Amino acid sequence: QAPTVIVNVDITRDGSIRNPRIAQGSGNITLDRSALRAVTEAAPLPPLPPDYSGSFLNVDFQFQLHP
Repeated sequence: QAPTVIVNVDITRDGSIRNPRIAQGSGNITLDRSALRAVTEAAPLPPLPPDYSGSFLNVDFQFQLHP
């Protein structure tokens, strides 16, 4: 099984990322840090749709190391 890391973030209405964190570590600190950096450096994301009623959307991004 390839190592997998899950990064959890809140996406605000304008596409900004808030509260990035490792929700599930892979056991490989380099992979974990790389996944967290990839998500934070992708900001800002597209804004949330106008018909979305919440002030933010909580999402998980999953990264898996493929040899």
